[in-house]
Amino acid sequence: MATLSEKINAITELMNKGIISADELSKIIQVLSAGATESGTQTEKKPMELKYESFMRETVAKAFKSPSSIKFPPMDSSMIKEGELKISAGLGSKTYNLRYIHTYVDAPNAYGTMLREEIALVIDDNFNFTMVLQALKNPFSGKSLGQWMKMPGVEI
Repeated sequence: MATLSEKINAITELMNKGIISADELSKIIQVLSAGATESGTQTEKKPMELKYESFMRETVAKAFKSPSSIKFPPMDSSMIKEGELKISAGLGSKTYNLRYIHTYVDAPNAYGTMLREEIALVIDDNFNFTMVLQALKNPFSGKSLGQWMKMPGVEI
């Protein structure tokens, strides 16, 4: 498969030969660039990537003041973890062995400043989301305490 720059060069030749106009060239380049990656080739998203993006936009986003303003990283297999998470509930905490997606959300606060929230999306063997956890932070340093709590405002 040709790279994006090879495709653009070939289409530019068509414009230079008078086969297409500059406007048509511009529109074609926009369409080609819309799904291109950094390497210049188009990639199709995997079902788990689509499910992750949909869940982040339709479920997790609702926990924030401005759902349409949230930003999150694209799904990557390195984000899927399995291990122990210490989950706080009330005055105590309990450790669970879970499979989860370790990710984050950048969302604006009431003043418009973007803040990062570290989250874990707990998944089952069929990649269904079962729980959304939010990292607990030290209120003075902002550093993670290594504990998690169920994220308020998220209903699964």
